Amino acid sequence: MAKKTAPAAKETKAVATVAQTQEVALTAPTKQAWGSEDLSATGIIMPKLLLMQGLSKFVTEGEAAQGQIVNSLTKEVVGGITNIKTKAGTAVDLVAFKAFKTWLEFEKENGEWVYKKGYPMTADNVNFKQEEIINGVEIRRDRCLNYYCLQPSKVASGEALPVVVSFRRTSMKAGKKLATMAAELKALGGKPLAFKHFSLSAVPLQKDDKTFWGFEVEYGERSTEAELNEAFKWYSALKSIEAKIDDSDLREPEKAAHAEPTEY
Repeated sequence: MAKKTAPAAKETKAVATVAQTQEVALTAPTKQAWGSEDLSATGIIMPKLLLMQGLSKFVTEGEAAQGQIVNSLTKEVVGGITNIKTKAGTAVDLVAFKAFKTWLEFEKENGEWVYKKGYPMTADNVNFKQEEIINGVEIRRDRCLNYYCLQPSKVASGEALPVVVSFRRTSMKAGKKLATMAAELKALGGKPLAFKHFSLSAVPLQKDDKTFWGFEVEYGERSTEAELNEAFKWYSALKSIEAKIDDSDLREPEKAAHAEPTEY
């Protein structure tokens, strides 16, 4: 009678094998944001697309060249000048989906402009002076036109995360051109900012005996439905929260003698 217990042992082993097989066969879903449920966009640091100047930190450290356009967090060169002698370059294709204006405030310390703070431009401060002296301290304020953007190539690959393009000083003219495109889209049937792509490139600008680099923009093709949907998703998410924008590029003191010219 004792020998009859053997089949039960085999059955137990078989059940365990089936369970192991089922466990191995389990596939983790890759289209669900599981594991990050308690995180929100308020904890995200949004990268900027930076235009390299001759004394930019990435340039002096040998990680990029002047005239290149670089992601501030990943350090990826996404476009800009590819040949410094011929000024040949590659434009970055972007879809802008949210615009906002800010002030950047600097103080002069020992011949250097030191970044102090950034804040939204409002009806109450829109007429702030760009340069003034307060209590003996020289103040400089830069107007900024900022755009949250997506790269269409990353939308197609499912890796779309916003980047911020800030237009100020030598690049302000390009920022205003993009604002004009937005106004035209709004006037022609109430189209959203993201309705069309724009290309972002780098151009050399001469001031006295110095060469600086500025952004240039050109209107692009119409956005796809997938791009518009992704842009609206991020627009909706960012409309009610304030995500932090990477400002590491502003933390390096700027020699006053080498500062970019004011708005072109």
